[in-house]
Amino acid sequence: MSVKVIISEASGLLQSEFGKLQAPLASYIEKHGDIVASEEKLWERIFDTRESKHFGEAYSYETDMDDMVPVGEAGDYPSTGYQEGYNQLISNMTFKQSFEITMEAIEDGVLTDLKRKADKMTRGYHRSVARLKAQMIGEALKGNTSFTLNGFSFSTKCMDTACVFSTSHAPKVSGANQCNLFSDAFSTTALFKAKLKMQSVKDDDGNTLSLHPNIILIPSASPTLVQNVLVAVGSLKVPGSGNNDINVHYGDWEVLVSDYLNDYITSGTSPWILFDEAYNKEANGNIFQKRTDLVIRSELAANDNNVWKARARHGIGFVDFRQMLAGGVSGGSSL
Repeated sequence: MSVKVIISEASGLLQSEFGKLQAPLASYIEKHGDIVASEEKLWERIFDTRESKHFGEAYSYETDMDDMVPVGEAGDYPSTGYQEGYNQLISNMTFKQSFEITMEAIEDGVLTDLKRKADKMTRGYHRSVARLKAQMIGEALKGNTSFTLNGFSFSTKCMDTACVFSTSHAPKVSGANQCNLFSDAFSTTALFKAKLKMQSVKDDDGNTLSLHPNIILIPSASPTLVQNVLVAVGSLKVPGSGNNDINVHYGDWEVLVSDYLNDYITSGTSPWILFDEAYNKEANGNIFQKRTDLVIRSELAANDNNVWKARARHGIGFVDFRQMLAGGVSGGSSL
């Protein structure tokens, strides 16, 4: 996700002592503001970024049409049945941060130190977005349908009003409830069963979607889990054996290992998530909603300090649940 950084300079700053460093520092922020680390890029894969033009965005759809049926010679055309599906509203919130430059720092001309502060501000923006995404997944894995951050509430429910990871997702039109939350610890057998589960997931009319999950997302907290996953998908032959059978998982998966996720999962657990990246984009799955780009404003404070304030607006939420399946979670069903 490319981040546009907008710098707004307060009137009078360029004529003050701060003017000597104002333009160089603003140029530095604009040039380096969209540089992110691998962890931030990881979470850009898991949440699809959408542009927003309103206070919030509503996500809805129409259920599928009925299958074509035989009618015989000169038969009448049947009237197809479809209806509005579930809908989900994701609201945008405002996020802010700031840092100050003292007159003494300006007098001493320490531009390098000021660049470090600017780096921390833009880095903090990217980190806060990535950590929010990780918390959304982590809280959902714990079964929490909401959580608070700095006093503001975030929902982990998807469009059917259940937590995005649930043993009972109700269809809008027909069919049995569906499950994407399982207790099985990771193994090559569990991975095979979980993949088949995702491939047999149905839409709200009971039609099989034939998903193709391509990513395994795991926390880095458990070395055993990380090793088992990497061995399971990276070994040409059957992992842990001396025979020549093929490994049915080889070449099918990309493994994403997250450090941020460690902070939001239950201590001592080893959850693993299968994720269909293509379906997530097509069907409104995990959504990160960008309303206002990162805006950084510079102004003079009453104490003569130069204050740099950062502001952005975005929303986050889950619409569909079918893009993910979680394993290794207590209280889940059995594969």
